[in-house]
Order: sequence, then structure tokens, then C-alpha cells
Amino acid sequence: MLKNLLTQKENPKIWVISDTHLIANELHDKGWAFQKMQNTSVGKDLHYQQKALLAFTRKVLKEKPDVVVVTGDITFNGERLSMQRFAEIFAPLKRHGIKLLVLPGNHDIYDGWARKFKDDVQYRTDQVSPQDFKEIFYDSSYRYAAREDGSSLAYSVNLSPNYRLILADSNIYPMEYSLTHPHTHGRIDDEELAFIEGQIIEAESNHQHVLFFMHHNLYRHNAVIYHNFVLDNASQVKRLFNKYNVQAVFSGHIHAQSIKKAPDCSAYEVVTSCFSSTDQGYGEISLNDKQLCYKRCSFNMDDYLAPAEKHGHLNNYRQYLWDLFEQNNRYHLRYLDNMELADEEKAKIARFLGDMHWDYFVGKGGMSKEQIINSEEYRRSIEVRPKLKGYIDSLIVDSDNWNLKINWKNKWLE
Repeated sequence: MLKNLLTQKENPKIWVISDTHLIANELHDKGWAFQKMQNTSVGKDLHYQQKALLAFTRKVLKEKPDVVVVTGDITFNGERLSMQRFAEIFAPLKRHGIKLLVLPGNHDIYDGWARKFKDDVQYRTDQVSPQDFKEIFYDSSYRYAAREDGSSLAYSVNLSPNYRLILADSNIYPMEYSLTHPHTHGRIDDEELAFIEGQIIEAESNHQHVLFFMHHNLYRHNAVIYHNFVLDNASQVKRLFNKYNVQAVFSGHIHAQSIKKAPDCSAYEVVTSCFSSTDQGYGEISLNDKQLCYKRCSFNMDDYLAPAEKHGHLNNYRQYLWDLFEQNNRYHLRYLDNMELADEEKAKIARFLGDMHWDYFVGKGGMSKEQIINSEEYRRSIEVRPKLKGYIDSLIVDSDNWNLKINWKNKWLE
């Protein structure tokens, strides 16, 4: 008998969001200190995430997926009030029979950077302990666990008779109040791996397909920038997945949309882009007993705001997100200001690299690889800054990162 079955549906649907980085409105006054933080937030929106997530719940309630999974970095920097606010925003889902399943990211548990902002000063604020996390999300998430890992915040859920979800804790955090920065890198330790293996074995015995969720990445999704994003013990996890033919992994952390399968592992990995930047991407997983179909979607918050809510940047939130992204681009491309180039050429190179960044983070290229490397802007960008060639090449999107279909190959189907 399967414990805590979420649905009997043969075709359940899951939505996935990641890296919401919510900071509760009460923790800032939009003053100088907070604005400075916003200006250095690498394109994330900090001002309006509370409203953005509220609008997203309206879409969830309209479309009615069976489950919403959040793959970590729920909060900006692990503020307890932000975590509580997130739970409050999504509380209406339960009343409509929609489940919210969360797992922590590297910014969520005992983060020494947890702050509130007033005028030009930052103040420490309450952090989130592992026990706090479980208590805050008990009613929405942990109460539905089939099993919980005693050594971490990992747990498993029986989505349906055909599917078991494993929500892993890939983060490295202290077990007491922290005075230092959060760890960016992650790993799944031996105790948790033993728990995960037990859940895979149990799922297999029940003829359930496994969907695996975590914050950190299993694979390198960028040839240049991957340090601290890929699990420290990814090879160990891949061996486990190969042993049981785990085929579907979902993660976040890098803020970029990507789908990859490595030749040395059985699993496809889908990385969901950062909800608090670019085009508010989220994933939709449609399931049946033979197949998984995934598609990336883009949330337009403007469609879910009442007229009275549309003011200032909320009159055109998509434009605001674009402007934040462009601001971050300008900061990283400021080296062009010191180049002896005509203003027109500087502008062309900046636009080319800015578009490359956008396409990379949303996971959908506007040009083919051949078109990019044969373009004048590509050639001049490398001539101007030769050491950037590897980085620019790593931004080229030459595969479909928005759609995936997996035909299950479990042995009980043979």
C-alpha cells in the first residue's frame, strides 16, 4: 500500500520553479542600502518578488497543475520572515487540492547574509534552521512525505501509483546560527545517498518511475562556468543513477535554462531558469505511465495583476526585468568604455554580447551557432578581448532547452 498518495490520476502534471529569491517587503524600505543590494543582484528583481509570486499563484489556481515543485533558493538570503512569507503566498493552493513541494537551496538554511534594510544600513535578521524549514513547510510539503531522511531535509513523495518524487538536499550549511556567507557548492553525503537509494529501490518494487529534484546540478551546463554549481560528488550520484536507470533529474542554481544528458549517465537533467529574472521561466512536466513530456514556459505577470495593482514598474513588469538584465550587462561590459573603438562599434558589440547573455539564460538562441561564429560582432568581440572567446562560445545555445520527451525504460515495462 503506497503511503500518502497525492493523486490517482493517470496523467498528473507538475510545474517547476526555481530561485525565486524572495525578500519579504517588511525587510526593506526601498532605501539606499536596499537599492545598493538591488543594483548588485546580477539581474534579479528584489523589489517585486512578493507581488510576482502572488500573481504566479493566481495562474497556478487557474491552470490547476497537481503539484508545484520549488527547487531551492526560495529566499534572497535565508531570512526567516521571507521563508514564512513564501509559505503564506502559496497557502491557497492547498485549499484547491494543489500540492506545493519545496526543497532548500544554498541561500536558504542558516545563511549568515540574512539581512533587513533600513535607510543606508543593513541589520542582521532571523535565519532559518533546518527545523524551521520543516515546520514552515510541514503543512504544504513534509506532511505528504512517503519517507523523510533523518540526516538532511530530503524526502520522497508518492505522486501517483506510477510516480515517486525524490526531493534531495544538496546543500552544505552549518547546524547553528551563521555569521558567514553561504556555501555556493553542494554535495549529497553518504547518509542521504543511502536514503535516496532506498527510495529508488522501494519505487522500483512498486513499479514507480522516479523523478529526482535538487538545487545543485548533476552536469556541467556551461563549459567555462561550472565550479560550485555541479555537485562535488556528482560522479558518485551518477553511479547511483546508472545502477537503477534513473532517467529524469530537475535542478536550479545556475539561473539559466538548460537540458543536458551526459554520455556517462542514464539521466537527462533539466535546469530551470531563475524565476526572479529574465522572463520568469517555469517548467511544466506532463506524465503518463509510458512517458514524460517537459516544456519550458514563460510567465507574464502583467496578465495576472488587477488594474489597481499596475503602477510604476508593474505597469510593464517584463520591461522592468529586461531593464534589470541590461543594467547587469552594462556593468559586466564596462571594459568596452576603455577600448579605443568608435561609439557605434562599442554599441554593436555590447548589443551582441547582451543578446548572447539573454539567450543563454532563457535557454533559447535567436541565431544558429554557425550564424553567430560567422557574424562580424562575434569576430570583433574576440579581437577586442581575445580571452573572452571561450566564454562567448560557452553562451551559444545550439540545442533545444525548452522541450524534452523521455520514454521510460524501466525493466517492468519490458
